[in-house]
Amino acid sequence: ILVLDGVEGVQPQTYMVNNQMSRYGVPKIVFVNKCDRDEASVDLITEQLYNKLGLKSAFVSIPVPSQNGSGLEGVIDLVGMQYLVFSGNHGENIQSQPIPERLLSRAVELRETLIGELSSIIQSEELLEAYSSDRLETDMLNSAIRRATISYGFVPIFSGSALKSIGIQPVLE
Repeated sequence: ILVLDGVEGVQPQTYMVNNQMSRYGVPKIVFVNKCDRDEASVDLITEQLYNKLGLKSAFVSIPVPSQNGSGLEGVIDLVGMQYLVFSGNHGENIQSQPIPERLLSRAVELRETLIGELSSIIQSEELLEAYSSDRLETDMLNSAIRRATISYGFVPIFSGSALKSIGIQPVLE
């Protein structure tokens, strides 16, 4: 797992870790950490990963900032199209809820980007057809992510806060 700072993005040590992962044939998964900080911005991460590291990537989960502007409420799982809220001392209690209306259009847009990237990488018309006909199952999308990742053609991006254990469980699953 290549961990990026949600405030700083790609840093000098990111290059070194990325090169080592490539050298030893390790498929990459990115976790954007510190998304609970006010200065965090995940919008430029995919651009930085492509422009600075040459990695094709897309978000699998996106952070949901608190409505009061401070902290992190949870993450949106773009594969299952659900809003995950973490509670407990270590984020061990996860509640799945419908995506809030205020975030739905962004989630749909990023999910389409994810599916488009995956379809071009694994060259799967089946994936696009299933998506366009509303038959895309979570298992099919997870399988596509896995195939694209282990073929070194795609890097899924997860987000959250390690300190508050928000968004960690989806990465592990």
